[in-house]
Amino acid sequence: MTLLDQLRERRDTARQAAEQILTRAADEQRDHTPDEMAEHRQEVIAEREAADEAGRVRDDQIAELRAAAARRTGPPAPRGPVLIREQSVEDWARNRGLIPSDQPLSFDRYLKGLATGNWENAEHERVLSAGTLTAGGHLVPTPLSSGVIDLARNQTRVFQAARTTRSQS
Repeated sequence: MTLLDQLRERRDTARQAAEQILTRAADEQRDHTPDEMAEHRQEVIAEREAADEAGRVRDDQIAELRAAAARRTGPPAPRGPVLIREQSVEDWARNRGLIPSDQPLSFDRYLKGLATGNWENAEHERVLSAGTLTAGGHLVPTPLSSGVIDLARNQTRVFQAARTTRSQS
């Protein structure tokens, strides 16, 4: 039995115990005693705590499933030479499975969604932004950052002025 199932069972047991306390007095056509009221209050608190914990566990599981879907598993990227001027970071990342080739991602839609909260037509970008913004959520994920890096690389004076020479050693 999973932790989530155990918490749900604990919640249901507490709810049933609280209901039994109320129905027992009603069946006997009498008012509740102070002890019954205290016991009922404890069961209600136990039910709420179990429900809250189950919600946290469920949210953690959903977050992990989303993260696992976004992660690519596979062999580590082979060590190789530094990219030359004609190569793009986006192609390099796509060849290593860091960018899914079936998802047309847009940095503009990503920024618009972060700034406005409107993720219409930006489902893939929204998945990339999952998480707490103050805990690193403002960082640009790899599938989008590679395109930004390519734009910045193209504007650097070093790449515009550099010559590529190959030496044999």
